[in-house]
Amino acid sequence: MILIPTNLFANVYQSNFANGIYALEFQQDGSNCKYDTNNSGIVEGNCKISIVNHSSDAVTFRASIDQKYDHNRFNVTDLINLKDHQLKLDAKEHRTFDINFRHSLQSSKYQSIGGELDIFNLIISDDDNTRRL
Repeated sequence: MILIPTNLFANVYQSNFANGIYALEFQQDGSNCKYDTNNSGIVEGNCKISIVNHSSDAVTFRASIDQKYDHNRFNVTDLINLKDHQLKLDAKEHRTFDINFRHSLQSSKYQSIGGELDIFNLIISDDDNTRRL
């Protein structure tokens, strides 16, 4: 029996066989979101999302932050809307996307929020497929 490290297997598969969104690699350590509330009660922020396309073809997709947290409480990932942005990576391209977002708060309970989100997962999708990274 031969043991192959999982990340090596995934990289070989993505580089040689995968296409479309299955050839994309989310680099969590190069990604983060920062946000703060302005004087009008609107959350404004910026996300830097680092993704590598291992395919020899360009890939167009949409990304959103995976919101698998407790929805009975305040969840900042509900405010970060990236879905409106269509993203594209050329063949074998590595890029850090810089995406701004704004969200009006519905409750006065959270009128002064701010912070940074360093660890999160992504959901990427194209016209036919969805994938969690």
